[in-house]
Amino acid sequence: MSKKKERTIVWTTLVVSIVACILLGNFMGWDLVWWHILIVAFASQLLGKFIYVFSFGVNVNSVDFLTLRGAMQPFVLRFQLGVAQKVLMGEFDNYLGITETDLRHLIYNQTTKSMLSDLTLSDRSTRITYQHPNGNLEVTFFMSM
Repeated sequence: MSKKKERTIVWTTLVVSIVACILLGNFMGWDLVWWHILIVAFASQLLGKFIYVFSFGVNVNSVDFLTLRGAMQPFVLRFQLGVAQKVLMGEFDNYLGITETDLRHLIYNQTTKSMLSDLTLSDRSTRITYQHPNGNLEVTFFMSM
């Protein structure tokens, strides 16, 4: 779901930026060449990704595994929701052999702001299932103590 929303925002930003550049160029009398549009397209894709992460996504700063406790792998997640820095604890059954980097990419790519924003305001826990190439991974998040 979050990848579809990200693509929609990036493509919308791209189309709006190119149309605005062409219209502004015609109105101002600029002599636009093809590489001007290429620069605008590259910049608008970066802008679209920024808008997605700032508005809907979770920007993961770090995932640090704690010592292994039985079958469950505890970790600390440091991330940003918009501009606010947040810290959550979590745990999951590491039967897939997930590394810290793999978990960080899963959280960044498959988590939206709405999935974690309620959790940061309350003392309850929540479970999120991530799709990994080797199988599904169920992660439990809770507030740090």
